[in-house]
Amino acid sequence: MHFTKMHGLGNDYLYVYGEVPSDVANLSIRLSDRHFGAGSDGMIFITPAASPAADFTMRIFNADGSEARMCGNGIRCVGKYVYDKGLTDKTSIDIDTLSGIKHLVLQIEDGKACGATVSMGHVVVSDELPVQIESCGEDSMLVCTPINVGTPPAVFFVSFVCAYGSAGAASRWLAAPAPAHRLPRLSARDSAPKMSPSPYSLMAGRCR
Repeated sequence: MHFTKMHGLGNDYLYVYGEVPSDVANLSIRLSDRHFGAGSDGMIFITPAASPAADFTMRIFNADGSEARMCGNGIRCVGKYVYDKGLTDKTSIDIDTLSGIKHLVLQIEDGKACGATVSMGHVVVSDELPVQIESCGEDSMLVCTPINVGTPPAVFFVSFVCAYGSAGAASRWLAAPAPAHRLPRLSARDSAPKMSPSPYSLMAGRCR
């Protein structure tokens, strides 16, 4: 199997142009292993879209073998993949996902896609607010806001990030293995919790 490893903001996947194999869950688990595999957050398969309303279809499989609905960083890399490999010459493309069709606009430099902007749609805020989670095994609690932009991040405000010194440090704590009660209402099947001062529905950045 030929794949291309790419990342958007450090969110790395193995990208394959072709149909999803029948053993995709086991394949994603094996190849995503960072010690004995290629190392990634999962695999993304790209095919021509079945719907006339889209140009391509993407399916995302996490490192644990589960299927995700959407990934903002992943879909931006899909745009770079299909353009750089000559699968399209369009700089405005539509990608079909399990969360619906998403629109991408590519930035081109020297004939290569160097960035992409994706319209994630309207932000849907959870009806159950706030969600409290245990803070580092202490008695104090953190409060987050679950939202949905095709994939369900949990939004933490700036004071939480500052307490850890950086967004990276806070992210590593949240992504670390934890007792099930720590994240009682947050799904790990789609994406790890993320931090942001406010929930934006437009993602832009450079892909590599």
